[in-house]
Parts: sequence; C-alpha cells; structure tokens
Amino acid sequence: MPDLTLRETFHPACLSDERPLVGMDLVRRALRDLNTLPAHGSLDCRARLVLRVPTTSHPQLADLLGLRSLYLIREDFQRTGAYKLVTIAWQAWLAWSRGARAFGIASTGNAATAAAVVVGLFNIMDPDRPATLIIFMSSGNVAKKANIGQYIGPWATFDDDHDTFDAAQITARAWATSDSAHSLLEPYDADEAIAANGTILVRALQGNPEIRALAAPVIVGGSGGGGLMAGVGVVARHHFRRATIVAVEPELRSSTTHALRAGVTGFVPMIAPTLAGGANVGQISERSLRHAARLFDAVATVSERALARTMGHLLMHEGVRVEGAGALPIAALIEHPDLFRGHHVVCVVSGRNVDDAHIDVALQRLTDRALEFAPARVLQFSRPRGVR
Repeated sequence: MPDLTLRETFHPACLSDERPLVGMDLVRRALRDLNTLPAHGSLDCRARLVLRVPTTSHPQLADLLGLRSLYLIREDFQRTGAYKLVTIAWQAWLAWSRGARAFGIASTGNAATAAAVVVGLFNIMDPDRPATLIIFMSSGNVAKKANIGQYIGPWATFDDDHDTFDAAQITARAWATSDSAHSLLEPYDADEAIAANGTILVRALQGNPEIRALAAPVIVGGSGGGGLMAGVGVVARHHFRRATIVAVEPELRSSTTHALRAGVTGFVPMIAPTLAGGANVGQISERSLRHAARLFDAVATVSERALARTMGHLLMHEGVRVEGAGALPIAALIEHPDLFRGHHVVCVVSGRNVDDAHIDVALQRLTDRALEFAPARVLQFSRPRGVR
C-alpha cells in the first residue's frame, strides 16, 4: 500500500453519518439492466447502449512515472465519449420504466449529452408517449451546448440563463419539486448514479484477469461531485482486500477536500476557471461525503499547469484525447509521484468529446520535457487507519 502518511487526516465528523453505503447488490442490478439496454429502438437489438470499453496498458508511461504497471479504463470510448452515459442511463431507464416522461438534468456538459442520447432512445422505443428533457446549464457553456445539440430533437429545451453550474443545479432541483411528474436525473447525488458508476470497475475486472489478480492495486479517478469514485470504491473494497482508493480534484475547486477537512459539506467558491470543467462542483452532497469518508484512502488536488500538460502528453504520446476532468488521475500520478511510485495503478479516464479550445490551451503549455513539473502546492488526506 502506498505511504499515506500525509499532511492531514479526514475530520472525525465525516464518520458520524452511519447511514449505509451503496452495496454490491445494487451495483449488480445496475449491471444487469445496463447489459440489456439497447442502443437502438428495439429490445431485440444486439447492440448495447452502454459499451464494455477497453482497458489499455501503458508500460512506457508507467516506466516514466516509476510505476510497476499502469492501466487506463477507457470510458472515453463510450458512445458519448464519457462515463456519464453509464451514470445517467440506468437512472433514466428506471424512471422511464415507471412511467416518467418529463426529465430534467443540471450538467456541465457530459451528463446532459448522456441524458439527450437516452431520452432520444426512449422516444424511438415509445413514440406514442414521447418524453421531454430540459437541460439546466450555465450560459458560458457554448461549446458543450453545441455538442449536446447534435443529439437532441424538439422534445428537448435548454434553460441556460445561469452564471454557474451550481446556480443551474439549484434551479433544476426547484423544477423537480414543483411537480410530482418531473424526474430529475442526478449526475452524482443518487444511489443509482453511484451503483451505475460501480459497474465501470466491474466490467474492467471481468475483461482483464491481470487486473483482477492484482493483490493491492491503487485505483485513481477524478472527483467533482464524488459519484464516480464512490461507485468505483464500493466495487474495489468488495473485490480487493488491500486496494488503495485515491480521488483527485482540481485545486481551483476542491469541494471534496474542503468537506473532508471540515467534516461537513459546504459551498466552495470558484477561485478561477478550471480546465477540469466536469469536476467544477461547488458543494458535494452528504451522500458523496459519506461514501468518500468511508471508502477513499486519499484525496489529492492537482494544479492547472499539471492538468494542461497532462492533457497534452496524453494526446501527443499516448494517443488519448481527454478533457481536463478526465486527465485528473494521470495529473495526480505526475504531481504526486511519491504516492504512487512502485505500485500497480488503475485509472479511470473519460471525456473524449473535449472541445478544441481546451486542447489548444493544453498544447500551448506543453514543453519538450512534458513530465517535469514544479513542486505542487496541494493538500492531501488519508483516512484514519482501521476505518473501512
């Protein structure tokens, strides 16, 4: 296990919430349903909406970083380019099966794209009872809105008169409570979202016996609202006796770090715009905090410089095109080498549909010595020993 003798430990109050975590039974149910959800309008269709994505090995990058091995779970290969299709598809399917037809979602981009794809599929499957979708976004998300536009029809509308994602989320939740017929799809704050995210690691383990056989892997992934690593953490704790789970967030919006330090959730103002827009969440939920405190071994923040140069390195040297939020785990490997050196590491990467402007910024900051970074100014946390 990596040396987690870090600067601070989680606040003991984080462990006071004794409500149960998402369990493997719910993850297995999500996996079963997602394995049957068709890509087209008929349940007889052999193509599946949620794909079993590849997990790729990167020995050269592992050598550069001093790792024993490095595996990337390539959620950027999902139909929408991001793992949010997994997160949203099962929630929407459950609600639609119960008769819901008015859907809403607050999103920085990828979750809304996933919702548009899924609701569009429902309208092919049942044209006599069409579903609608309202997308709550910030007004500055022009590129993401353009990407979503290719998946929607007249059944979808935008409510994008908001300064930030956090403001859009407040409006979305008010919309959800205004009518019992409204069904709000949660990007991270729902047991169904966490369970669906857990299927990401289940599929990787099913298709990669070399990962399944690891005794003590380090599992690393980005954290915005906390739902991805909560789901991955549930499965990792079940399958591996000695897994180390590390969540990573941008230092400009480290809401999980702040919550674990304080022991309660609270709003974290945005210091400046971050390349990791998909992780730009001002306040994690009590559900996310509960899972983080009891599942994560460490939370690390990474700088914008590390994010930009990691995006550039992945594109130029590994052939992996990901957005800033998708680059968070690799940026952590580079910016915190002592935490990971000498270990087997498994990362979840996502966000192939990053717009060219973000890629341009990353490439502009890339130098010939792409893996050399200045010492990071970060906060890291370890959970109190013995807590699982």
